[in-house]
Amino acid sequence: MKSVKTIILSIVGSGAMIALVLGIMYGINRLGGLLWRDEALVCRKERLNALAVTANGNTLITGGRQIRLWDIATGKKLYDSTTDRSMAEKMAGLSPPTVSALAITPDQRMFISAASSVGAIGSQGVHEIQVWDLASRQPIRTLKGHRDRVRFLAVSRDSQTLISQDDSGVIQRWNLATGQMQQTWNTEVAQRFPIVTSADGRGFTSMGKDGTITLWDMTTGKAVSTLKADPSHTPLGVSANNQTLLLQNAGDVKRFRSITAGATLQTLKGSYIESPFAVSPDHKQVLIMTDAGIKRYDLITGQKLQTFNTDHVYNAIAFTPDASSFLTLDKQGNYALWNSATGAKIHQLEGKSGWGAQAFAGTRILVNATNHTGNRITLWDLQSGKRIRRFCNE
Repeated sequence: MKSVKTIILSIVGSGAMIALVLGIMYGINRLGGLLWRDEALVCRKERLNALAVTANGNTLITGGRQIRLWDIATGKKLYDSTTDRSMAEKMAGLSPPTVSALAITPDQRMFISAASSVGAIGSQGVHEIQVWDLASRQPIRTLKGHRDRVRFLAVSRDSQTLISQDDSGVIQRWNLATGQMQQTWNTEVAQRFPIVTSADGRGFTSMGKDGTITLWDMTTGKAVSTLKADPSHTPLGVSANNQTLLLQNAGDVKRFRSITAGATLQTLKGSYIESPFAVSPDHKQVLIMTDAGIKRYDLITGQKLQTFNTDHVYNAIAFTPDASSFLTLDKQGNYALWNSATGAKIHQLEGKSGWGAQAFAGTRILVNATNHTGNRITLWDLQSGKRIRRFCNE
């Protein structure tokens, strides 16, 4: 009997020792990741869906199961919605809410989050938009009206109007000052791409079931112009003068079309619906991944400006804020910075990254968030290509 007791105590003691050792190893790994930017940084599994950065490049907002605000310069966490039970309480009896989209108003006074919580089988769940005061980090009001997950948010240049779009194709226009829903468009078309907005921040497009693409004024809710397209086409970008649309068909063809004349200005083959593309911040040019490399086009005229012959097929392409350079992310998780005018490679960014949301903090810092269950955030200095910081979104 004594020997059995001894064996049991030995097993318990060994288990406790293993748990202690594993805990120490995890702590060292976390500390190493924070202090020495360890490649093996382990984070708690949590899907990270959205990023937003303030115009001054000082504050990062992340959205997943929680909303968190971070000081970009120090990496310090400024706010965590786990300490504010309002989100969970409002969706009591449902699954924990998951943030699907974030936006910051141009006047930098508010930020907006869209979150969904799933109910029982057959239930529509709860899909809400929350308006927050950016300075106090407190919710101001909740906007209710969508019956499906809201993926895309756009705010007018004067910060007075919000446009939201859900997965089922319903688009709604909101007065941010009052929280009143002012207009609803049911396009009856499931949306895969974000709302296409104009360079001046005043217009956005919708596409109806019959293929009619409409450019709307955000502030008034009135139609500015329309273009008849094939129902299988999807608008990807609108030019700086609001006269040209870049469209994608269901196969491997992209087209530049005049909104007013309806004419096709340019047809590009070998670029599929899942092929990455990037519209420049001024909406004057676009980069498109094709079978023959990356091609740069004038978004106003549809004219091809240049072909960059690359050795890789990229998962993502993005212009830097001044459009003088662009970034690519390959399948191995390597970021590279290229000159937009010449196509010359400037440098490869230090380390690797997962495929996820990205944003820019000013003109020098790239922020990448590994989605799915990675939950890691990485910051790079674009000028040097060096990694600044890597940390867990928790």
